[in-house]
Amino acid sequence: MDPTTLVGLLLGWGALVGAMLLDHMSPTAFFNLPGLVLVVGGTAGATIASFMRAQSAAAVSILKQTFAPQADMGATIGRMVELAGIATRQGILALDKLLEDVEDPFVRRALQLVIDGTPTEDVRRVLEEEYALVEERHRAGERMFSTAAGFAPTLGIIGTVVGLINMLRTLSNPSGIGPAIATAFLATLYGVSLANLFLLPVANKLRARHEHEMLVKRIVVQGAVGIASKTLPRLLREQLVTYLPPAERKAVLEALARSAPEAGREPTEATAS
Repeated sequence: MDPTTLVGLLLGWGALVGAMLLDHMSPTAFFNLPGLVLVVGGTAGATIASFMRAQSAAAVSILKQTFAPQADMGATIGRMVELAGIATRQGILALDKLLEDVEDPFVRRALQLVIDGTPTEDVRRVLEEEYALVEERHRAGERMFSTAAGFAPTLGIIGTVVGLINMLRTLSNPSGIGPAIATAFLATLYGVSLANLFLLPVANKLRARHEHEMLVKRIVVQGAVGIASKTLPRLLREQLVTYLPPAERKAVLEALARSAPEAGREPTEATAS
């Protein structure tokens, strides 16, 4: 589980509640059921109406992705280099026995193309097409929460307007004007808080996860192309680590050298034949 999503949301909402308590405000003073219903229900309805049924139905599963652990780029590089070593020493067909142990569908698809003897350029083309489809699905999830974040403050303003209209109908009671105005503005608070302390952070996290996962998939594509073109494991390793941030490259290279010191050895005559 990725703890940053939960920690960030709890910290944000905790700061809001903490500010209220430090100002000696009663929690009940911030409860306005009609405004809450309008903001939450209106935002959900407007968002559902903006997307296809399948996309709207997947909202919960998309939200869960923000809590899931992210793929390890270093481990992915190590796996592709390991597979390249096996292909170099034992031949590409030796990878067929490993397919059942590969959990990632994208990696499995890449290896299957290589095992089937698909030309190098076709391996790249097929994987990049699949990569593009995954990218579009990810973008749709991000757009859903970004769109909802745009609706929420507007629904909050609508709730405030509704509350003010109701207040104007009771001007005969001056003592109730102040509390009525305060209650009306709670809807705006709900809308802005929902957008900035939940919807926008989720959308941003989905975008960050998408960029990370796409980078991992590019590593897989390059690794599969390298295996198909019979690139030596050591050279492939050097190619793949360039996808890592500079600060992480040295540590990953050292870890790969320890875990597979034989990677990059020239194939012997026996294995080459």
